[in-house]
Amino acid sequence: MKGSSAQEGDERTDSASANIRRDMADAKMFGRWVDAAIQHEVTQRGIEGAERHANGSEW
Repeated sequence: MKGSSAQEGDERTDSASANIRRDMADAKMFGRWVDAAIQHEVTQRGIEGAERHANGSEW
């Protein structure tokens, strides 16, 4: 009995570790997605600002 209880504990620990690793990977991918979305928005605003400036709308 003692052996199977220890084994079950190890399996739960392995499962929890796998869940943590998966969650961390998901968070990393989400962070990359957010970074890409921000970069796109900044780039788009820069392009629009340059177009307005070139057309004489700014300055």
